[in-house]
Amino acid sequence: MEPQAPPIEIRLLGATQAYHAGEPLALGGKQPRSVLAVLLLHPGSIVSKERLIDYAWRGEPPEAAVAIC
Repeated sequence: MEPQAPPIEIRLLGATQAYHAGEPLALGGKQPRSVLAVLLLHPGSIVSKERLIDYAWRGEPPEAAVAIC
């Protein structure tokens, strides 16, 4: 039996943070953190690209937002 990797701990209250084996993980800037938070709050659900863009850019997305998400 292979040893299991420690779980990833994700904190959504306050700043979105993630840890693996107690070490912080780089999550990127504001938009990637927002997208991660939305996906984590809707487990097992399909989240539309439009909804992700709306959450990540608060209604003022750049033209490239569709390509990013």
